[in-house]
Amino acid sequence: MSLINPVSNEKQNMASTSSKEVSTSCTSVSTGAHCYRTYTEVYAPILVESDTSSSSEDEFAHNVDCFNDKIVSVEDILENLATQIKSEKVSRFNINRADIWDGALRGFKRSSFDPAHTILVKFSDNTGYMESGIDTGGPKREFLELLMQHVKNRTLFEGRETEKYLTCDSVAFDNDEYFIIGRMIAVSMVHGGPGPQFISKNLFNYILCEGIFSPDTKDVCDPEIQMMLQKIKSSSSVECLRSTVEVYATMLMIAGCLCHVIRELSDKDKIVEDYLKWYFFTRNAACIQRFKEGLTTLNVLEAMKQNPSGFMKYFCFSEKKITSEIIENLFKAEFSQPGSNRRQEEVRTAAYWADYLLDIEGKTSFAEPSLEDILMFSTGVSSIPPIGFHPKPTVNFLHNESPYPIAQTCTNSLSIPIHKTYDKFKYHMNFGILNSPGFGQH
Repeated sequence: MSLINPVSNEKQNMASTSSKEVSTSCTSVSTGAHCYRTYTEVYAPILVESDTSSSSEDEFAHNVDCFNDKIVSVEDILENLATQIKSEKVSRFNINRADIWDGALRGFKRSSFDPAHTILVKFSDNTGYMESGIDTGGPKREFLELLMQHVKNRTLFEGRETEKYLTCDSVAFDNDEYFIIGRMIAVSMVHGGPGPQFISKNLFNYILCEGIFSPDTKDVCDPEIQMMLQKIKSSSSVECLRSTVEVYATMLMIAGCLCHVIRELSDKDKIVEDYLKWYFFTRNAACIQRFKEGLTTLNVLEAMKQNPSGFMKYFCFSEKKITSEIIENLFKAEFSQPGSNRRQEEVRTAAYWADYLLDIEGKTSFAEPSLEDILMFSTGVSSIPPIGFHPKPTVNFLHNESPYPIAQTCTNSLSIPIHKTYDKFKYHMNFGILNSPGFGQH
């Protein structure tokens, strides 16, 4: 296995990267015992020195090699990659909410940026004032979520909202944005942010050189090309197919699809299939390659090969939604001493909290927040990150401090108010979440 240096900021060519290969064999008893020991120790904390030594790189490579054939959870894989992050060093981002992309691009292009340094984010509002708050996790997660939303809308991608492909943008290519976007995605996932969740499954499989990649004509954005492919697909006879191919000979020749000898009607499927592969992959090969090189940041691309189906859930769109049960189980309640008056009020409020989540899950009014809004308010992200939450989210109780909920996104802590009735509790929860300033706003 060839590993890319995770902290390199220079343009890299994966095909020419020279990396030390570590070969392990578990056929002998002694080597098998060694692999088992590595299995039990690979996710223990790995100490990374300020100056990364070749021995630590070899150890990291050895850990990855020993588990390449095992299905490991995405969370465990990313936690292992996160051991490369140096907490004592910082990469700073100054972000204006009115132009997230501009600030992000400046930060990632800065010569001092290192993906293995802790990310420190400072937001400014639309009036130019810096928002108060020390970033120990919350602002960073919110920034990474907003960044993934902006990446999705870049001209580098085309296609349906939930099935996007890379497409060639010459200006973006000259500015090396394909590499930068690949790096942004890798950094987001290792530093506790979300994955893109809009990449086409076909593109995902193509990047990993695995599975089946067979695009559909409905994924083509160019109306003229889509019409050509539809006419070829709808040909009802060999003569009709030959006539259609002749009409679109120039377009098919550019894609290298004019060499097909049409003998039977089923040949139309091969023509369409080959054209689609050229349209989405072959003509964009240089862009896809730079995107892949960006994904090698912090060894994410190599790690994706350990659990392709697991990573696909975070790169590609998924219908799975957050439920009230997921939120309730995610937040651990912190109660006062048993038998105390406070404990009795907290137990009642905990029941209100559980009912509130159920009501929000089945909401019919836009005047109420969604479960994603509650998660955003509490943690800075609207979905559970691939790496999970660190620290684990908690819910505690406000006795006299405030009638509204209070969130500490840096510690993933949600404080909910105590009220005598459920209706008052629900009203103040809705108002507090929907009108929250700073962290938690979309």
